[in-house]
Amino acid sequence: MSTRWRITLHTKQRISLGTGSEKAFLTRSHPYVPGSVVRGALAAAWVREGGERNADFQNIFEGGRFSHAFPEGVAVQSQSVV
Repeated sequence: MSTRWRITLHTKQRISLGTGSEKAFLTRSHPYVPGSVVRGALAAAWVREGGERNADFQNIFEGGRFSHAFPEGVAVQSQSVV
């Protein structure tokens, strides 16, 4: 059985998540929050709030799938459509 959660992210300040292709002191940024960042933030909150790194933690954060968080109003299309 799988569980699907919908979460909403709110930032308190502007964020820039580099794509790793720095060139001449210019780092490009993702136009979305990558799923790995979402997973890391939720795992950190779990531990910070006293959650243990037990089987539940492993099932959720190591066995689960975290999709990218896109800005409001963005529609995801397959590349074949574009």
